[in-house]
Amino acid sequence: MQLISPVSLAIILLTALCSNAQVIKVKRKGVQPVNVTKPVRGSVYSLEQFNGKWQESSRRDRTSNSSVNFEDTLFFIFSGNNDVYTRDGINLSIKGKADLQPGNILSTGADEFIIKSLDKTKAILDDGDKYLHTIVKKKSFWYETLPTDSVAPEKFTTPVEVNYANIAGKWTVYRREAKPGNTSNDKPLLKTLNIENNNNAVNGEVTFYLAEKTETVPCNIVLQGTKINIVTSKHSWLMDVYKADKNEFIFGTPELMYYCKTM
Repeated sequence: MQLISPVSLAIILLTALCSNAQVIKVKRKGVQPVNVTKPVRGSVYSLEQFNGKWQESSRRDRTSNSSVNFEDTLFFIFSGNNDVYTRDGINLSIKGKADLQPGNILSTGADEFIIKSLDKTKAILDDGDKYLHTIVKKKSFWYETLPTDSVAPEKFTTPVEVNYANIAGKWTVYRREAKPGNTSNDKPLLKTLNIENNNNAVNGEVTFYLAEKTETVPCNIVLQGTKINIVTSKHSWLMDVYKADKNEFIFGTPELMYYCKTM
């Protein structure tokens, strides 16, 4: 019987191992590796469906499906030639190439998501790590309507009377103007305000910062002439209103002013 040399035996074993090996595509931290040797179903979506501007509207925990507060809002602009612009909250913007991979995986150049659902106005993206991101299609992003640095900000010194019709809706604070020493960590700072149209007291919802934490709680909102009173179970804000024209809502005190836009 002919004996096999050690070198030949090693080559045979190596060939057998390679033929049975599985190729693993490693994803980013926190995401399970994907076995790309196994057949996967092709994407049922197309990049053309994403053309336009998309803004994150809500975020849920992918394990518990509970709502999550967030500050790093995702913004996407998909355009021709598979170009995609990504902005992650206040972080640097990233330009890259969009791509659809088997398994309905959307690559934005900055990150990868599993498309859970998609229609003409809304998509749900699974980041494969912690969250489900709901993004909605927009004609323009809210921050694109904000005043530029080249325009001197309007000064507000005289409070105005306001009615519920002019302040109904969802508002986000895009700028705070405070005197030095009036934004300490023990004072809650408003972030968003949801106001329903009602001729009486309104049961709304307010989101605020306190001690580097964000809370969203129910609130009662009452208009008193030129003043707005926002009351929760633990906190309250009584402030003068300086502008309310359905597009911009400005209110505050001599120490701290809030500038809001509709969401």
